[in-house]
Amino acid sequence: MKLRAFILVLGLLVGSALAQSRQNGFQSVAASIEDFQSKQGGFAYTKDAAPSIAATSNALFLSALLGLKDKTDADAAARFVNSLKNSDGGFSASSGQYSDVESTRHALLAFGHLGLPLGDKSSVETFVKSLWDAESRLFANRKGEKGSIRATAYALQSLDILGASSRDWAVKASDEVRKGLKDVVQDSAFVFPAESDLDELSANYYGIMAASFVNFKFDDAEAWASFFSERQVREGRAAGGYLTSKSARQVSIVATARAVSALYYLSKATQSPLLVDSHCDVRALARFVQLIPHDLQAAAYAFLAVSRTSLFEELFQKQATYEVLNGEVTETAVIQGSQLKPIVAVRTFFGVPHAGFTVEAVLTHKSVGTKTYKLSWNQEAQQYQASEFFDSADKLGELSIVYTGRLNLAGDSMTFTIKDNKKIGYYIKVKSTANLAGKDIEANGVIGVGTVFSHSVSLATQSKAKVTSGEFDVVYSVVDSSGAVIHTEKKDGRGYKDSSFTFNFELKSSDFPAGAVSHRFEVRNADGAHTAHVVAYQLNLPMVASHITFKGVAAGAQPTFKIGETVTVTMQPGSLPDLRTVVPYAASDAAGAKAGELRQFFMDTYSGEQLVRSIRGKASEESGNLVYTFEIPISATFDSIGKQRISFRYQPRTAGAKPISLANFDSAAGELLDESSPLTFSVNAKLQVADVKDAPADGALSYGDEVAFTFKVVDTLSGKNVWVNAESPSNTVNLVLKADGTVADRHAAEQQVDEDGKPSSFAVNWAVSANAKKGPASLELVVASGESDVALQTKDGKAFKASVTVGGDIEVSHKVHQVSSLENFHNAFTVQFGLTCKGKTLAGAQLRSVVKVLGSAGADEIVSLPVASNAENGVYEVSYVGVDEVARAGKYQIELFREVDTDSSKPLFTVSFDFEAGSSELLPVRTETVVLLAVVGSFLFFSLKKLRLERQK
Repeated sequence: MKLRAFILVLGLLVGSALAQSRQNGFQSVAASIEDFQSKQGGFAYTKDAAPSIAATSNALFLSALLGLKDKTDADAAARFVNSLKNSDGGFSASSGQYSDVESTRHALLAFGHLGLPLGDKSSVETFVKSLWDAESRLFANRKGEKGSIRATAYALQSLDILGASSRDWAVKASDEVRKGLKDVVQDSAFVFPAESDLDELSANYYGIMAASFVNFKFDDAEAWASFFSERQVREGRAAGGYLTSKSARQVSIVATARAVSALYYLSKATQSPLLVDSHCDVRALARFVQLIPHDLQAAAYAFLAVSRTSLFEELFQKQATYEVLNGEVTETAVIQGSQLKPIVAVRTFFGVPHAGFTVEAVLTHKSVGTKTYKLSWNQEAQQYQASEFFDSADKLGELSIVYTGRLNLAGDSMTFTIKDNKKIGYYIKVKSTANLAGKDIEANGVIGVGTVFSHSVSLATQSKAKVTSGEFDVVYSVVDSSGAVIHTEKKDGRGYKDSSFTFNFELKSSDFPAGAVSHRFEVRNADGAHTAHVVAYQLNLPMVASHITFKGVAAGAQPTFKIGETVTVTMQPGSLPDLRTVVPYAASDAAGAKAGELRQFFMDTYSGEQLVRSIRGKASEESGNLVYTFEIPISATFDSIGKQRISFRYQPRTAGAKPISLANFDSAAGELLDESSPLTFSVNAKLQVADVKDAPADGALSYGDEVAFTFKVVDTLSGKNVWVNAESPSNTVNLVLKADGTVADRHAAEQQVDEDGKPSSFAVNWAVSANAKKGPASLELVVASGESDVALQTKDGKAFKASVTVGGDIEVSHKVHQVSSLENFHNAFTVQFGLTCKGKTLAGAQLRSVVKVLGSAGADEIVSLPVASNAENGVYEVSYVGVDEVARAGKYQIELFREVDTDSSKPLFTVSFDFEAGSSELLPVRTETVVLLAVVGSFLFFSLKKLRLERQK
């Protein structure tokens, strides 16, 4: 509990610090879109910048996408865009400039996002036509300039928005563009030698965008899409973003938006709707866009990327409901005779109602076929509503409702879909009683063998108070937690004369698994069940695994195997109602179905407390009872080696049900196995290091020196190379540095793969860290297995080992930042420093610090503080804050110690400086953040220290 409380408080504090230092631009820009609109009506990327047509177009895109039109002045924005139109029919980027196709395209998009007509389309078309450059077979950005693929993509999109793509001149130009694009295709990608100002990703984005408007034929859509998927970062903080090239080192939101948009245009051109998501890790993309700053342009690119994937639907909270007249509609059912009107509420992911969709609902029922309802926006209710009701009178069975919302964004159409399936049926009321040994049991109560059940079922519709007969059957089934039927019976409603349908049942056996026991009532006609009701109870009998055998292993012997063999285990599940006699489970249920296909039993294997594998058993029948077989091929991986404990569990199919563990039962002795003697098997191996290249040699090592070599690990018993299981990476090979018999440092070897993705060798690339003690030590290879290490041997049977001496002088460089609050309440300083040895940066040192103030009487210790570090660049930092009475002006000293050093009187190094309280020197972070992080750091340091002491006790 103390650790949980510590983590909770720490999380709150760190979250607060991060909130101060950076806003989430992905949401904050959308929430404050009106702040980017200027007095002139246009939008600017920042408050200090002049409005531009590009910023205006991007802002209006966000407004249309997220339903924020009420937060902006649309008329003023339209006037601003119109003010940038020149006499040649084109638009300029800002007032007084020449027309260009990029700005003209932004103007067309802006009017489209506003939902306003353009006005004089012909003059705009004339301007775009004037940009054709016959020599390059491309459109130019401005009149008289040379054509480019970027300008061509924008020109073709502009013609598409204008509806002018079918003009004779436009068709001829498109033919020339298509021919030119064919000439620059190399390995399913475009290469534009003349476009030196474009990186390869941007060039292909513009190429594919242009190609999508000229009916370019992409021979292999998957190969073209791979160009972009290969440039998406898969790991690290930038995962989800895209690189402009394979060799690039930085991702950008611009490259990301262009890559996803290229996939989007490619999917449209090839009619491959799943192409974008199959070549983009959309979950990683969603995380990446959360990192953007509070910047309009970045937000527009981020939302553009997201909207062109399946994540589009996740931008909105959507709920389908119904207005009901004369009846009842539940989550799954419609009572016959009810009238229902489809309703949809749409809100953005941050809660703003969205009125910009075109919504329709398509209802399908066999009696009427398909009926389409147009849903209009109701401003008062803030939702979309149909204008008429669907009447379910005289109808029974499946009713399908599919809602489609379409958002038109200047030529692009984005859609969401909501599917709802209900059954039109009867009111059903079930009166149930359950009694065991004279004691009544309520619904959801615990039952046992001998429980007697009695049920009375009444039916009705909206227009009939009682339905006692008709063309239907009432079917009563008792179903166990796997879905297998224990008991079933039915009553024919044709000519039935009683006022209700009665059913009685006694539970006479426990030959089925524990868990929920559902009493299901269904009304069925020729088309199937249209009305259903369930009354549930719980069976809590112990479950056991009996007749457990290892194939090929004599009774009483310890099962032992080696790599490459298969462990085959069989067991018979059953109940143990009296804790003595096993009641096995029947192989077939009361409905004649094979129960083994429904009942899921698993065998789990553990190394120590770590789960290694889970195997679902394969069911078979022996003497009418269920038997399960589990097979484990012993793979050549480290986690397979050693002793493994096995256990069995059953997974109910009831929604939300937790797995039920089976106790192991000794069938020969007729008793439960002692839990202190678990069921185990062993996999033997003899591991050797092989094919070592550049093995470490005996000798001296200085801090920062690198040790790099490659090797393989062979099991001599099976003759197989042994590798790391990717699903259990903790069982791996480590290079350890030992001093005085204890591990001083540990480095996991990296498993290398070949061109086919198969393991090929292990590689160690390790540098002697600043945490290592000076003096004699040894480098050894070990396999981490559970909580212990297994030393690897060489071919001659000796431990793989190199004797070394660690040494070298650690050098320090530092810089002091200090600040005093304007309120004169607290003062703070931060010391940043780096460690090197022989010019090599030392990162990852585990340090602690002591802050002292120097006076005439000596040094007074103020506080001990943790040392923060950046593992990537080797920068360390100590921050201290205090009220003026404590952090007074004077000479300060910070002593830094390595955690590995036991002598507290000998610091690794000391930093002394004069602190001027009241200084206004700028810190790397805000003063408030320094205060908070100092508190967090101190809390972390002392809390962890306290936890360690408590555990030692």
